[in-house]
Parts: sequence; structure tokens; C-alpha cells
Amino acid sequence: MKIKLPFQNMSAESWQNLGLAALCLFYALQICFDLFWRNICGHLAIDYCSFWSAGYLANLKGYVAIYNLSLMHDIQKEIFPKLIAVTPTPFLPVFVIPFQLLALLHPSLSFWVWTFLNLAILVLYLLFFSVKLTGRAISSRLLLMLLLSVPTFINVFTGQVNVWLVICAGEFIRAMMTERPFQAGLWLGGFLLKPQILILIAPALLIQRAIKTLAGLTISSSILIGTSIALAGTDGLKNLFDLWLGYAGGLPTNDIEIMMNWRMIGLHLSTFTPPLFAWTIAGIGLLTTATATLYLWHRRIEPDSPSFIIALLGTLAATGTVAWHSHVHMAMILIPSMAYLLEQNLLPSRILNLWVFLPASIYVLVIILASLVQVAILPPGFDPLLNFLRGAVEFGLNLWLLFWAIKKSTQIYRKR
Repeated sequence: MKIKLPFQNMSAESWQNLGLAALCLFYALQICFDLFWRNICGHLAIDYCSFWSAGYLANLKGYVAIYNLSLMHDIQKEIFPKLIAVTPTPFLPVFVIPFQLLALLHPSLSFWVWTFLNLAILVLYLLFFSVKLTGRAISSRLLLMLLLSVPTFINVFTGQVNVWLVICAGEFIRAMMTERPFQAGLWLGGFLLKPQILILIAPALLIQRAIKTLAGLTISSSILIGTSIALAGTDGLKNLFDLWLGYAGGLPTNDIEIMMNWRMIGLHLSTFTPPLFAWTIAGIGLLTTATATLYLWHRRIEPDSPSFIIALLGTLAATGTVAWHSHVHMAMILIPSMAYLLEQNLLPSRILNLWVFLPASIYVLVIILASLVQVAILPPGFDPLLNFLRGAVEFGLNLWLLFWAIKKSTQIYRKR
């Protein structure tokens, strides 16, 4: 009697399905372990607990208090299992309003409400976005792959806010492709939630002389900033600016070593080369990346053409490497551009496969090896390498997407 061995003669898609199932199981186990260890606000939901603290402080003492790290410390020491350093909330006051409502609930319950709300909105929005732009719903396989990507999981696990940036990016695309440039600019103002995202797209629009879009951006930004001044006063905005300067210099909870940008490269290089050499390399890399990105826009691009989305994908990918504060979960802003290009067969499926499976494989490996370091099976000297791997893989993929966008844009232009 012949015994049929498992996993024989499987297609590439079947292997991918197996990988997605394994990834889903791994993510679920990681969440379950943190729940078992009562580690909410210690690891699971660590960013969300900072946002919750900001909402709680705004309710208790007003918006100016949000940026007072001493007051934040007093709140966080009560809800964090072990508070090593304060985790600030560097958002404009207007963006703290939703967390004021959520702060009426216990942090744990509040986190789960936030998580399920974000997941539901993300799924519904991607379905809506796809139908509106392509006339058909996003494929269930593509949707699942985007949901199981590392940026999405880390966003969920830490309780981050990137779903709302996905919506801003998607609605910007929809408005541009339906010849509503002013409304597109209004949606871009939502990027003030994490203003570093505007560092390349705003100059690109200026190069394109997209005056109406820039006017929309100016108006929505003015409304958001004006509302924030009304809520916190000029003192509150000054305190927020001081906090941003602290982020630029580096706060203990910034985790620069696991970022996906040139700043992370400079930091790791400086551990085994002279700092001047390391930061010179990082600086040259940053300037080269920014220059290459703006090159994408040196020719006139019709906003309602696929070429615009290709250039936008490259620009947002490059933003992840150039922005001074840029974590892996911020790569979620690529999702609308990628989804559209994949549905239109303009982005090779191998890029999606690599974008999903390579970071996930490295993430799983890093978590396993980090656990071995924790139980002293591996020496602590492994930590810098593991930190580097967490950010470097997304960093490399961002540069690859930029290169692909430049190459694809050049090919399209030559065919005209």
C-alpha cells in the first residue's frame, strides 16, 4: 500500500495558501501569548495605550496636557504593566478627539473596540475603493494577502492609526482619477495625522503644477491646524512642536533601530563604522532617493491615468525611506495604490508576493530568535541584528518599488 505524503505536487498558489494559513496562525498565537501574559500596553496595544492616555488627559485636563510628558507618565504608569519610558502621542489635538470617546472605556476594552472597528473599516473601504475605481470588488485573495501583510498586522497589534491614512490615500487617488483635484487636495490634508508623509508628495505636486490640489491641501491643513489651535491654544501647538523636535532628536520610545528609513541605516552603520562616515552614507542615500523620486514627476502626468498611480506608489514607497520618523506599519499607505495596480494587471503579482511573504518570513524568524535571546539560549548580542532585519527588509522593498515605478514610468513614456 502506497502512503501518500502530504504537500506533494502542490502548485505555487497552494504553497502560498499554506503560507497565509501559517501566518494567520502565527499572528493569532502572538496575540494570545500577550493576552496570557497580561501584556496589554506592554507590547500588545502599546501605541494605542499612548493614544488612550492622550484622550484620557484631554478629558481630564484639556488638550494642552496631552504633550506634557510628566502627566503622560502619571497616566501610563497606571495602565502599562512595566513602564520603562513614556510613549508620547505626537498628533494635532483635532486627531485626539476620537480617543477622548474611547478613553471613556477601560484601556483593554477600548483597544478591542478600536481594533475591530479598524479591521471592519479597512475591509469595507478596500471593497468600496475597488468597486468605485475598477467596477468590481477586490479579489478575496488579494484582500487576504493585504490584511496578512506585516504592516497591517503591526498596525493592528500595536493599535496604530494607519487605516485612516489608507483611506486618505485611497480617496486622494479616487478624486485625482475622477478629475476632482481640489477634493484630492482636501484628502491629502488628512496626512497631517503623520505629516512626514507629505515630504515628497507635496513637492511632486508642485513640480506637476497641480495648483488646485495644492489649494485643497492648504485649505484642509489650515482647517485642521486652526481647529487644533482653537482646542489647545498656541501654547498647546508650541508644546507639540517641541515634542516633534524631540522625535527628530530621538526619544527613548522612538525605536529608531527598527525603522525602515535611511535614519535607521545610519544608526546601525554608526555602530561599526565612524559616525561621520555612517551618517554621510545615510545622507547621500536619502538625497539620492528623494531626487530619484522627484524625477518621477519631471514630465507631465495626467492625474486620471495609471501612470499617476505608478508614480504615486513609487513616491509613497520612497517616503518610507526618506521620512525621519518611519516605522514598518506606515507602509500601509501603499495599499490603495498597490491594490489598484494589481487589479489592473499593471503591477506584477511577484511584487505583491514578495511584499507580503518576505517581511512576514523575516518577522517570524525575528520573533523566534528574539524569544531565544529572552530565555538566554542565544546571547543578547543578537538583538542589534534582529532589530536591523525588522526594518531593513521593508526599507529594501520600498527602494525596489521606487526603482520599479521609475522603470515602468519610463517604459510607458517611450511607448507614446
